[in-house]
Amino acid sequence: MSEVKWTKEQRQVIESRNTNLLVSAAAGSGKTAVLIERIIELVLDEKNPIDINKLLVVTFTKLAASEMRERVSKAIEKNLKKIRKMNIFKNNYCSLAVLTSQLLTLFVKMF
Repeated sequence: MSEVKWTKEQRQVIESRNTNLLVSAAAGSGKTAVLIERIIELVLDEKNPIDINKLLVVTFTKLAASEMRERVSKAIEKNLKKIRKMNIFKNNYCSLAVLTSQLLTLFVKMF
């Protein structure tokens, strides 16, 4: 499998740290792939790994949320040896919060 060639803008999103991001682009432009790569790089960062249990990813549809969860799970499985070596997931627990924008809006209104 060949390595993905990210655009300059995609690479900026993937490598951005210590900030929240809004990724908006046309359908089929690679938003999901970029966000998954960002999540994996954040989690596998050897100097300052991010606890995946503290990430919140918001998408517009249930289908996109489901796809995001599945693709992140596959990426984590692919990197399982490195993850275990880094001892990232305490108590072998991993939960990535992926919400639809409608659910997030409801959540915000309730609180």
